Formats: sequence, structure tokens, C-alpha cells
Amino acid sequence: EQIAHYWRTSLFFTRRVSERLGCALGLSYSDVEYIPSNFEQKVLDASSAFTYDINRHLKGRLTYTYSQAVGSLETSGYTKNTVLLGLEAAF
Repeated sequence: EQIAHYWRTSLFFTRRVSERLGCALGLSYSDVEYIPSNFEQKVLDASSAFTYDINRHLKGRLTYTYSQAVGSLETSGYTKNTVLLGLEAAF
């Protein structure tokens, strides 16, 4: 038996700004309905990211994401801001 109906649509754009610097922009929207409880939630996410190639094996990344959710229950909505800073190593 199916527990939920879920769908999501997304749009992403990536571009190399220079030989070492890259950027990305993203937007997504999702809608989920949990059938047994008749609970529904809609979520909008927008993000931007920058990557910098330090050398051929090491990359730095800075990402910002804004999320907003609206649910069928009064307490189920939220707004969230997320910042991630990290290093990525490839061998």
C-alpha cells in the first residue's frame, strides 16, 4: 500500500567563471502528501554555490541554501538558512 504521494521539480545552472572558479545556482520545489494522516507539505529550496580548484586534487566549496516549508498543520512550517564551507579531495 502506498504511504505517500511525492513529486519534485528542480532547475540547476552551473558555470565556470574562470579556470579555477565555478558557480552554481539551483531552485527546487517539492510537494508530499502522506496518505494515512492526510498531512501535506510543500518545500521551496534556493541555493548558490562557489567552488575553487586549489590544485588538481583539492577543491574548496562554499554553499548557501534557503529553504521554506509550508505544511497542512500549523506547526509544520519552517524557514531554514544553511551555509556550508568545505574541502573536497579527489584521488
